[in-house]
Amino acid sequence: MKVNWKNFHVYSDIARKQEIPVPNPQEQVANAILGRVQGIAGYALADKVYKDNGDAVYEGRDAELINRLMDTLPAPLAIALKEAIAV
Repeated sequence: MKVNWKNFHVYSDIARKQEIPVPNPQEQVANAILGRVQGIAGYALADKVYKDNGDAVYEGRDAELINRLMDTLPAPLAIALKEAIAV
């Protein structure tokens, strides 16, 4: 899975009229990982996400953890993460 952190946009409404500024989306997602994914794998992924910028590739267990994480995030953040993932 490839994530483009520069394409991370959070909106406050369904019509996408109001974008919520997220100056460092990697930090937001890394903190979410630390709070929701247990164990050293969660820490390692959070550290990797925090240090990444631009396009980043996550494979194997990292990609699986990110996919599971989206089910636990608040909807606006989950949608932004899903849309930042390049298909």
